[in-house]
Amino acid sequence: MAPPQFTYGAGNLSYDWTPDTINDLAKALKEAGINRVDSAAIYPFTDPGGSDRLLGIGKFPEKGFTVDTKAMVFGDGSGTMTEAAIEKSLSGSLEGLKIPKVNVFYCHSPDKQTPIAEQAAAMDAEYRKGRFSHLGICNIPTEMLEEWIQVAEQKGYVKPSIYQGQYNLLSRTYETTLFPLLEKHGINFAAFSPLASGFLTGKLTFAKGSED
Repeated sequence: MAPPQFTYGAGNLSYDWTPDTINDLAKALKEAGINRVDSAAIYPFTDPGGSDRLLGIGKFPEKGFTVDTKAMVFGDGSGTMTEAAIEKSLSGSLEGLKIPKVNVFYCHSPDKQTPIAEQAAAMDAEYRKGRFSHLGICNIPTEMLEEWIQVAEQKGYVKPSIYQGQYNLLSRTYETTLFPLLEKHGINFAAFSPLASGFLTGKLTFAKGSED
């Protein structure tokens, strides 16, 4: 089993960052031994696409960082995983990052309107174009992931090789609902919010009384 790998989540990169501060970030990450960055077309929520653009400005790929990104998502996710939406989102991310190919390209959230077969076909088409190396799935229910895997196996499409979801000491539902499926198919898992948004750092404590 490979040791855990730390990834920098780029969700807070926004317009208030400058070329100097983004370069400082790259240096700090390298010093910390972190060489992988997780971005998304929707990052940051106040300036969608800003994260990809700043990583491109900072030349993160050229500096040896592995970059992952995710398909654009909006509203309840309906219609975000159509062929046209996926192509548009990935094109925008690659343009912002200034690279022809990303490492992992994720489905960011469930699109319950578009049939799984269409979503799988659309992602496979982009994979066949050589625009990403690995297919990732993020946040979708176990039953949808299982259907996706079945479609991919039946059609010969690229199969998901990594799943990203929330997992920490306070959020462990995946241990019984998802992890058995991932283990069965050899799919890696990437945890976000491992410290429960800071709660597990010890900075937050339970109040002992109403005055606390």
